[in-house]
Amino acid sequence: MIATHLEDQGDHQLEHFARSAHSPPRLPAALMDQVRLWTEDPKKRWIRDEKVFENALIASVLCDTFWVKHGDKGLVRIGTGESEEGELSLRIEKNLYLNGTFHAPINIQSPDVVSTTGAGDTLAGSIAAELIKGTPERLAVKIAMQAVDRTLRSRRAVG
Repeated sequence: MIATHLEDQGDHQLEHFARSAHSPPRLPAALMDQVRLWTEDPKKRWIRDEKVFENALIASVLCDTFWVKHGDKGLVRIGTGESEEGELSLRIEKNLYLNGTFHAPINIQSPDVVSTTGAGDTLAGSIAAELIKGTPERLAVKIAMQAVDRTLRSRRAVG
């Protein structure tokens, strides 16, 4: 896990840069450096290119946790919380962290894919159902990916 702390920046750092009506929110340079390091892996580069963490900051005003999927490039969970969790943890206030976890996509050979209809819905629904049951995140995603695998191979998906 990578953790970054902004202790000398004050307790209301998030409010300052996430809730500003005058300019789009930005992660401070120290935090963006950590995001850049975490996304150097080519499998995670889309997270940086698509500005997932910057958008997470905007969305954190509306919800604590959300998921971003990028087709065959994978899935990332971004959330705010009172503790460090996940692969990347950025301290943005005294007791507030912006956390991220990357989940690699499943590997399915193209000839095995019958239809992509319903794959995203299957992923979202399966993750939600497993998390509600109390399944740990990594296992919930694994179970959801197995459901997606079955959906991609199914001729029964309805569009």
